[in-house]
Amino acid sequence: MKLQPANRCIYCGVTEGLTDEHVIPYALWGTLVYPKASCRRCAQVTSDIERKILRGEMLGGRTIGKAPTRHPKRRFKVHQQRLKYNGVERMVRSRVDESFDFIFLPILEGLDIIDGMGTRDGIKVLGLETVHFGVDVEEYLMRAGANGVTIEPLLDIHTLCLLLIKIGFCYAAATTNLDGWEIFSPDIILNNPKSACRYVGSDITFSKPVVEGRHQLGCFEWSREEWTFLITRIWLFSGSATTPYITVIGRRPKTGEGMVKTLNHSSD
Repeated sequence: MKLQPANRCIYCGVTEGLTDEHVIPYALWGTLVYPKASCRRCAQVTSDIERKILRGEMLGGRTIGKAPTRHPKRRFKVHQQRLKYNGVERMVRSRVDESFDFIFLPILEGLDIIDGMGTRDGIKVLGLETVHFGVDVEEYLMRAGANGVTIEPLLDIHTLCLLLIKIGFCYAAATTNLDGWEIFSPDIILNNPKSACRYVGSDITFSKPVVEGRHQLGCFEWSREEWTFLITRIWLFSGSATTPYITVIGRRPKTGEGMVKTLNHSSD
């Protein structure tokens, strides 16, 4: 899917010094690019959000999975695991191509902006899903003579919510006519990041079809009472049967009687 240039910053509206914006980060295997969609100042803000997640909690899985990187010489050649030997833990180093790791995706509670009109300060994690990269875990343990491994997920839920809002808004701006909508996302990203968790949730009831592509994106309208909400569904690592996320991009007064209206869908 080729996106038409925005020719303005989708976050602040300026029209000079524009850069291309990856919808899903390049370092997370994202290939969908929105041309001329971000000024350098706003690009730095969204890059900082991406960096906290990609070089933090997702670094191990990205390294083992050989995710795209603009700095291949900085990539680790050795990976560490905390293995268990009859109850005793020991750090063991292995070559990256002989090891394994995971990307952990938290399952979040429902959308607060719809259910509670955006009043919560935190978000409840209902569970964790894993996306495996590298060699088979059991085979690795057998070769190492170990009988277990300890993995402690490092989760920055707040920054993850910001990243999902950035992905959702970028996709909606690129594929949907936003005229007439009260859009929330730019103000959250630039001025009010602490409110991010109010606009993100997991789509727990989503029926997971068989799909092609690493990630899936889609926009739809959801109506309740006097409002129609514009929502982006972000299905990361859809081939691993993960639970999609949904982000509220904006709202407008409700028109008509329909509850749900699908606007578009893309693979990345």
